[in-house]
Amino acid sequence: MSASSSGPSSSNQEGSVARRDALARLAASIRRLSDAAVSTAIEPSEIDEISGTIEALTERLGARVHEGPYSGLMGRKIDTSSPARMLPLSPIVGPYNPIAPDVELRFDGARIRGRARLGKKHIGPPNCAHGGIGAMIADQLVALAGANAGLRAVTRTLSMRFRRPIPLYEELELEAWCVEVSDRRATVAAEIRSGGEVRLEIEGEMVEIAGFR
Repeated sequence: MSASSSGPSSSNQEGSVARRDALARLAASIRRLSDAAVSTAIEPSEIDEISGTIEALTERLGARVHEGPYSGLMGRKIDTSSPARMLPLSPIVGPYNPIAPDVELRFDGARIRGRARLGKKHIGPPNCAHGGIGAMIADQLVALAGANAGLRAVTRTLSMRFRRPIPLYEELELEAWCVEVSDRRATVAAEIRSGGEVRLEIEGEMVEIAGFR
């Protein structure tokens, strides 16, 4: 089956509540599927049968493809009420992105605060998250802190110090804030904590670029 394309102006349903709700449910279902996939102990023959079912579903989903960079989920006016609404397809907080981990962030005055919980599909050392997952969350924290300060910017530098392993299956505390803000750049600090201990210390620099929105 060949996939057809749907551009941003070709469908009057692209921004509908029903479509958004359906895509959010789809993303959540795929997350649960991936959780089950890394832990399953069923027989290989049954795994093969399920794989065939998934391939058929993948073909159905790909029958029509939205050409827009955010698949019609971001309107002309960006909803800045929460990070999830601002970044609908973010691989960290996007509610419509199936690879997004269990991360919730919010704007809290001049700070970004939130929580996360990582599972086996994020594993590095036994019972600990892969360092790259921590780095990915760190990058999102830094970017949102810059946006919260009013900058339309991208990450220029990002440095991290892993003070302790980031545990799986435990509640993580997330926080980011601007240390210094100028007209076109911001220095940002952030932390990932667990059990009252800092697991990852982050410093970053956000810089505005011409034409970035």
